[in-house]
Amino acid sequence: MRGSSDNRPIILELSRAKGTLMLAVLRIAFALGLMFCVDVVAVPDISFADADTGLLGTTWATVQKNEFFDFFHLAEVARRSDQGYTIVDYRPTGGDFGSLVRVEAKWASNGTLEALTLVILRNFIDGSSSTFARDIAKSFILDVPSQADAQGLSALVGDIADDNAASRVRSSADYAVFLGQSSNTVIRVLRNGKFQMRPVQEGNVPALQLTFTH
Repeated sequence: MRGSSDNRPIILELSRAKGTLMLAVLRIAFALGLMFCVDVVAVPDISFADADTGLLGTTWATVQKNEFFDFFHLAEVARRSDQGYTIVDYRPTGGDFGSLVRVEAKWASNGTLEALTLVILRNFIDGSSSTFARDIAKSFILDVPSQADAQGLSALVGDIADDNAASRVRSSADYAVFLGQSSNTVIRVLRNGKFQMRPVQEGNVPALQLTFTH
């Protein structure tokens, strides 16, 4: 069982130092689409977005160079118009996870990003490849918003990065939504925008939706 919340800053600092190599191995496996079973313990690696403003309000030229878009090789698969906005869907290319993850960008008429949404199928989060699903969710929360806003969500990131957090007797309210233990909607008003996480249906399949918006 993890220590009390008073020890969280110490735990996160130690995890940052120890987790870099493990995350690199996991990400290489993700990129290669390796689906074989490996007995691995995921160690939290907490690193925040570099930009002070995050991706919201920036253009595609900036977004496509962001680590989240670049590492997971997100490619456009569909687009549509909605009340003056252009909605573009992206999915990871390569590997075996393209059908399990969808990223939706809401572009304003001036070409700037108004909102970014990540949808992960519930069976991906709960299944044998949960480590990869957690890595995508963690990376989304760290790489999309400003550094200050990512810092404000560090407790949730720490839980997502730590598979063993699910074994605690009581999960935090936000983490319970991630685990599918709660049907509530998480809404966090941040310094530079708003974060929302809630259970949804992707088609007819249970999924989790995470959104950053102005």
